[in-house]
Amino acid sequence: MTSLVQNYATPWFLVDAVAADSFDGHQPRLDACAEPWSAKAPDFYALPENGLVERWLDWTWCNPPYEDQGTWLARAAWWGEQGVHSACLVLASTSANYWRPICFEKGVVDFYEGRIAFVHPGTRKPKGGFDRASALVLFGPRFTPGKIRSRSARTGRLIEPTAGKPDLFATKDEV
Repeated sequence: MTSLVQNYATPWFLVDAVAADSFDGHQPRLDACAEPWSAKAPDFYALPENGLVERWLDWTWCNPPYEDQGTWLARAAWWGEQGVHSACLVLASTSANYWRPICFEKGVVDFYEGRIAFVHPGTRKPKGGFDRASALVLFGPRFTPGKIRSRSARTGRLIEPTAGKPDLFATKDEV
């Protein structure tokens, strides 16, 4: 993916995995930042609509343009404080000034092991070679802020800690 192309789509298996393990099997009701071909929910916001200013529904999917993901994450966190659950697929930009106060302090962060092959807007096929780490940030009352987990980029599923080895992501309350 190049910095000029911002409309690669999320592979469906990632959304399905999040729905299964974090939303009781329910698919998202809204995609806050999509195009008609890439929407992951029956309702979606696409240009000229602006998902940053429109109302989000309880369980919203959001794979925002990476150039402005801090603004989208802040909006998702705000909706989470209003009781709306959401899942945001973003670059794992842990050194960005917004990351700690928004992602770590207001959401659950799932880091993907491996690289996601996003769907190319022209061919509609997965395209490998994306060289950046991805994370899923979950907001809303059902999620405990500060929790960190791992997911597989190949399956989208949560990765359980290896038996007998310490969970490096466990909080002091979980050890």
